[in-house]
Amino acid sequence: PETSLILKKELSAGDKVLELGAAEGYFSVEMSRYVGDSGEIHSFEPSKIVYNDLKYNLKINECINVTPYCQGLSGQKSSLVGADNEGFETRDIVEFFSEMNFNFNFIFIDIDALDKSGNEARQEELLLMKIKDIIKEKKPKIFLEYIERDASLCRIFDMLYEIGYEAELVTKRHFLFKYYNKGK
Repeated sequence: PETSLILKKELSAGDKVLELGAAEGYFSVEMSRYVGDSGEIHSFEPSKIVYNDLKYNLKINECINVTPYCQGLSGQKSSLVGADNEGFETRDIVEFFSEMNFNFNFIFIDIDALDKSGNEARQEELLLMKIKDIIKEKKPKIFLEYIERDASLCRIFDMLYEIGYEAELVTKRHFLFKYYNKGK
């Protein structure tokens, strides 16, 4: 319920959203309603099994403004193996942003998987570091949902603060980052 309330408050008709970790699409469907017909959601889910559920949920909820991708985003195009030993493709995030003219004003990141070293947010940290300059220039709102704080999550906070963002603690597991001009 907390995430839903945040999204309803922060999203408006016409918003363009990048969703990383779409899972079965619960929030994809909600965000689709909040941004309306003039908005867009680009939802990434690398697991083929979960992606099929995402597509089904988008179809039965008539979410025509959501584009699902059965890929992950990373620093380069590659093939990886997830924690469940399922192989998946990744797409280079800079190339994707270039194709989309970085047309996003909201980034939703659901951090819920541990990497091999036990860090929850490691992949997301690397991803955000790769697009740090784009984020600094375009200033989208960034919403993070996570399971537990780790060193990678702390480095994400530091990087965003360094480029002019401040964090709003929404709940114990949710932060909303908004750009503010602190002279940078």
